[in-house]
Amino acid sequence: MAKKIILFIILYFIYVPLLMFLGGPLLVGITSNWLIIFPIFIVLMVVPFIVFFATYNRPSKKQRQLLLNGKDAQAVVTKVEDTGVTVNGIYFNLRLSLQIKPKDGQSFEAKTESLFSRVNLPRPGDVFAVKYDPNDKSEVMLHNAATVQKAA
Repeated sequence: MAKKIILFIILYFIYVPLLMFLGGPLLVGITSNWLIIFPIFIVLMVVPFIVFFATYNRPSKKQRQLLLNGKDAQAVVTKVEDTGVTVNGIYFNLRLSLQIKPKDGQSFEAKTESLFSRVNLPRPGDVFAVKYDPNDKSEVMLHNAATVQKAA
């Protein structure tokens, strides 16, 4: 998740100078009316943000595959780590170490990251519903961010 934000910032800082230095002279060559040029620049500056935020929370290809083909299991949180990423000051991106307990197999350890509200942070002992890839047990995602059972 943090990788997406960092990539966006890097690409945006490449995009803006290109827009200014290449697009500016091109638009001024077409028209010198700033009432036309200025709104076009504003739109071109805002479009990347709209595209980024429209696709930011979209599940990745791996996550879509897990949702479609993954096996259901329950997972007990064994450790909670803060990744240092906060969204809007109320959602924390946390790395969870989980003990996955499949219905038809032996339990195993896995890690996953997810956003959690400041008012509903997970703790060791909480139980979540998860989906996992039986062929690659390191691929785990919370099926539903709501806890099945809170730790006492």
